[in-house]
Amino acid sequence: MTDTSDHGEEKPRPRRSFTPECKAEIVELCRRGDRSVGQVAKDFDLTETAVRDWVKQAEVDAGERDGLTSDEREELARLRRENRRLREDVDQELSRPRRLPGPAHPDRRTAPAGRSPDSRDVDLHLAVEQVDFRAGDGIAARPDQRLVDTLAAFTGHR
Repeated sequence: MTDTSDHGEEKPRPRRSFTPECKAEIVELCRRGDRSVGQVAKDFDLTETAVRDWVKQAEVDAGERDGLTSDEREELARLRRENRRLREDVDQELSRPRRLPGPAHPDRRTAPAGRSPDSRDVDLHLAVEQVDFRAGDGIAARPDQRLVDTLAAFTGHR
């Protein structure tokens, strides 16, 4: 029941969904043994693979065959969705720009000769600032000059 175009290509069948009751009824017809799986699939305009999968899943759910039950499959799908969402949340949080506390570094306002200021220049200085904790003095940010010089030489920022 697939359409063919002028080029002989088959169009994929639209995806259909079936209720658990409908699947159980078809599985029961297959289990009776009156008709083969292929014949049941043909009678209901289903793919033989789909019907075989439903029969296998019913056997797993009944404990007759090894594998994940329908409930376990649903839980696994839910956990995978949740895991994907949490990974996206973490990735989004990690991609947010971070600012260190303390006064602005004077070099953040100017760019190296021949270059325009951009976020990489700002990030270079943010990456090399260290936070100095002193009791009662609060927080003061100061650059580690050796690291600034090394990164500047490496990146061409002078």
